[in-house]
Amino acid sequence: MTKCIAGMGFLIIGIVLLIPFNKVTGFIPFFSKNTFSSVNSTKAQVDSAFNLLVDEFLVSIDSLFAINQVPGMAISIVKDGEVVENRVWGYSDLNTRKKLDTLSVFRLASVSKGFAPFIVGKLVDRGFIHWDDPVKKYLPNFQLHSNSATENLTVRHLLSHTTGLPRHTFSNLLDQEQDINLIVQKLKEVPLRHSPGSYYDYQNVTYGLLANVVESVTKRSYSQLLQEWIFDLAGMNTSSGSYSGIMNSSSIAFPHTRTRRGYVRSNLSPRYYSVGPAAGVNASITDMGKWMQMLQTKSTLIVSDSTMNEIFKPQINMCTCESNFFAWEGKLQKASYGFGWRILEFNQNTLYYHGGNVNQYRSEIALDPQRKIGITILQNAPGGFISRIIPLFWNKLEERVPKEKGV
Repeated sequence: MTKCIAGMGFLIIGIVLLIPFNKVTGFIPFFSKNTFSSVNSTKAQVDSAFNLLVDEFLVSIDSLFAINQVPGMAISIVKDGEVVENRVWGYSDLNTRKKLDTLSVFRLASVSKGFAPFIVGKLVDRGFIHWDDPVKKYLPNFQLHSNSATENLTVRHLLSHTTGLPRHTFSNLLDQEQDINLIVQKLKEVPLRHSPGSYYDYQNVTYGLLANVVESVTKRSYSQLLQEWIFDLAGMNTSSGSYSGIMNSSSIAFPHTRTRRGYVRSNLSPRYYSVGPAAGVNASITDMGKWMQMLQTKSTLIVSDSTMNEIFKPQINMCTCESNFFAWEGKLQKASYGFGWRILEFNQNTLYYHGGNVNQYRSEIALDPQRKIGITILQNAPGGFISRIIPLFWNKLEERVPKEKGV
């Protein structure tokens, strides 16, 4: 059944995006040919082509949303440090039929991971932490299966998912809402698959230890550091880094569960807030636009250029066959992981990317450092077509919008 549904979803996307559009008929040519052929186009030409692409893209999303009927979705598009569009579809709560708005707050799930290296990086810039410091320097009671692994595990390994532990070690215990301190203590019972730093295996529990590291240095909570060092600085007024934060939000995009009879509203869960760096950030689509603006034009207000470069530098190779990349349909040439971000390479382009999935929320973010374009998609339910939006958009961007001269 799952394979059948996935195949139908792909077919629907193909059909809808092949329908022609103009202002008279109301349909969209998302597969139309390049507006310009020159790779040395002027900024005005690039901006014109990009704006046309965005308009057509959003009309396509209108059609796809109507077909897939997920409860609610929000998209922010940023270019050259400016928000091009914040758009929402659907409902924040199917029970009350309350509409989503651009200030409705979602859980970001693992898109939260992209904030953590900036908190750590600020402390690196101040000389309080070094990327290659042993974790045990900050957490004296921390223990892995062997003394050697414990001594060799560094902050860099936490940020890049190269701890040597099996993939998703004890994420199942986070799902069961077990006490995080007891979970961390159990890590010493798990034999390592690889030596630290040698292999990528995605984690939530050990990524969450970054909060313990920075808290040991600052004597302040991770959520407080997020608020002061990122949210306040970027003007992200709806954002928070805790369960209480989203529960106190004035406008919540409530999660929904997919059933045989359709989507049903479910409850917010405290799960995974105990590993804040891994999955603890909440934000509206308006705030995600501000976050992308900050990353594009004002990142030095948080960290230095050298730290920014380290965050987005490939730290470990990944397989392009990962399930996260299925929607790219084999077009990725290389994938790696930096600090809290996946780094994708295709057609001589680089994309900083991450996705997330927790408590029935789905999230995706992508930044193109060359073209200075960013997209965030937030959804308050599983399913739909969210996984295909970023590959689709960048494939069309490559076909339709030339690179500006010198880029």
